[in-house]
Amino acid sequence: MATSGLSLALMFQQQQQPAKAEPIVPPDLSTCTPASVNAVSGTSTPTKYVDCCLLPPKQSIIDFKLPHKPTFRTRRPAHRVDDAYIAKYTRAYELMRALPSDDPRSLQRQADIHCAFCNGAYSQLGSNNKLQVKYKSANISHTK
Repeated sequence: MATSGLSLALMFQQQQQPAKAEPIVPPDLSTCTPASVNAVSGTSTPTKYVDCCLLPPKQSIIDFKLPHKPTFRTRRPAHRVDDAYIAKYTRAYELMRALPSDDPRSLQRQADIHCAFCNGAYSQLGSNNKLQVKYKSANISHTK
């Protein structure tokens, strides 16, 4: 009982701490520019720019709704997966690679989403600040 109380107290204390991320506003989807892919530290590879702008949807976007009784799954740590899990994972990548590049479920489109929102392809609405969901803005350059 004491352990449960301590756990709850720690959880409550953690929730009361201020967020450690800077707030961002949605991207301005009309401002896509080539995203920067930084050079690997310690190499002579220069920064390059990639066009990973998102394609407009071909049909109306349908809001996701949770199933009535959702199945919760826990992703296992990599060092604890078995051969069956690796086979399923490998198959999933094969299926994603086989989809046409304009299908939102394809590996290419998923990579573009990561590139666009993590490498500064879009500006934030009403701002010249590049959308960067991975790093604190003080640590990145907002201009090319």
